[in-house]
Amino acid sequence: MRDKIKEWLKIIIAAIVIAGAVSIFVQPVLVDGSSMFPTLKDKDYLIVNKLMYKLDEPEREDIIVAKSKLLDENNKNKKIVKRIIGLPNDHIVIEDGYVYVNDKKLDEKYLDDSYTIGNIDIIVPNDEIFVLGDNRSNSRDSRDSSIGTIKISDIIGKVVIRILPINKVTVFD
Repeated sequence: MRDKIKEWLKIIIAAIVIAGAVSIFVQPVLVDGSSMFPTLKDKDYLIVNKLMYKLDEPEREDIIVAKSKLLDENNKNKKIVKRIIGLPNDHIVIEDGYVYVNDKKLDEKYLDDSYTIGNIDIIVPNDEIFVLGDNRSNSRDSRDSSIGTIKISDIIGKVVIRILPINKVTVFD
């Protein structure tokens, strides 16, 4: 009996160690809302690589999860899922429904409707990024002063895979 208890304790301890190690590298996230439609939908279940930006720099068009200035019902910073459009020191202009980065119009194939609401002319501050949702008519993002640009240190990680719904499993570059 004592040997069986020791075996179970080893299994339980190993499971705790493995779970702890995995939680250092990845985090599951549930999409809340339609701001990333058509790329992501409400209730999509994502896996986020938390180490990505500890080893590498963010890249334009990465889909990320970040802490925002918005507060949730527990008075904690609300997590948002958005696409990186501007990197530190980029010049972002939104006018006449189009997005320009460093005077070049973006070709955003991931959008259903390429019209982007707003008039923005901003230089992204050092150590920050400019993010937009893919559903431009229904997204609170860097165009909204309640969110603004996001500090790179507030990025939780890069979305690497959608695992649910199972018929929509997608690996993101």
